[in-house]
Amino acid sequence: MIAFKQIRADAEAGAYEIRYRDLPTGTFIHHDERIGPGVTAGILADGEVFGIELLGLQPDTVTAARRYAAAHGLAFPDDIPSLLAAS
Repeated sequence: MIAFKQIRADAEAGAYEIRYRDLPTGTFIHHDERIGPGVTAGILADGEVFGIELLGLQPDTVTAARRYAAAHGLAFPDDIPSLLAAS
């Protein structure tokens, strides 16, 4: 299971990003994969998941992101707001 490296929030937009890899300088997200309503995964050119972005923390959004993460061997945080508050 790959641990997440960072959780970021854009409070104004209500968006949350769970990052799993570093994005080296000059590297770009190859494409976004729609996971479900309000959830996308950023995919690198080598097919690896860079991160998962959630637009809000509604139960169905979090469930879709959690299922996607599990299917791709990625750890998913249990409580995003608590982790953000602690950082």
